[in-house]
Amino acid sequence: IESGPLAYSQMGPIAHLFKEFPALTDLGETRQGIITGDDPVFVRFWWEVAPQLKERPWIPFYKGGDFQRFFASTALVLDWKEESRLRFHRKRDPAIYFRRGLTWSYRSQRGFSVRIMPGDGVHGHVGHSVFPNDQSLSFHLLGVLNSVLLEYVLDVFSAFGKYELFMVGRLPIALQQAAPASVVAGISQSIHDVKQEWDQGSESSPNFVAPWMLRESSRLGSDNLPSRL
Repeated sequence: IESGPLAYSQMGPIAHLFKEFPALTDLGETRQGIITGDDPVFVRFWWEVAPQLKERPWIPFYKGGDFQRFFASTALVLDWKEESRLRFHRKRDPAIYFRRGLTWSYRSQRGFSVRIMPGDGVHGHVGHSVFPNDQSLSFHLLGVLNSVLLEYVLDVFSAFGKYELFMVGRLPIALQQAAPASVVAGISQSIHDVKQEWDQGSESSPNFVAPWMLRESSRLGSDNLPSRL
């Protein structure tokens, strides 16, 4: 595999995958995100600036984060004033701004984890992303990339929990004949949707609606506090 170090003992059972299936970069564009050069100046938690979210404005900033598969909201927001953007160290191609895709943490000791990036903000340089050429493949790709097999393949040329663009971009992706409606896509979307709904009970999430114990789905036929707990 060109320019890639190999773990020879692991390659035998999976080498054929690289010939049989297209690489992720054949199905989408992998991109590194914005580098502000001074995060303490330009980045905040959303609750720090909530009254100014639209006035300033502040936009969602996807900057890697903890191990989270399928869905993860971001508590970070980025100062998007024109004056601030002019001071960023590296702004990248504007084509990646406010674009729906998949994102993962550049470094994680817990393993490789991919989640949907909904297109309401921008991603940072340690929150690498891929933008599918066909958006209808998003949930299929989400399921495949979060699979145990793909993590095994990725471990062949990654080390120390680092998941570089060029490593992830060369992963072989199996496409079924009707990939957008595949079993993989259906399962990954179900997981995504359940985690997204659960997120509405987290007070640190920008999607917060009400505490988990007060949500209708938490009552389970009982209104007493011990049962809900």
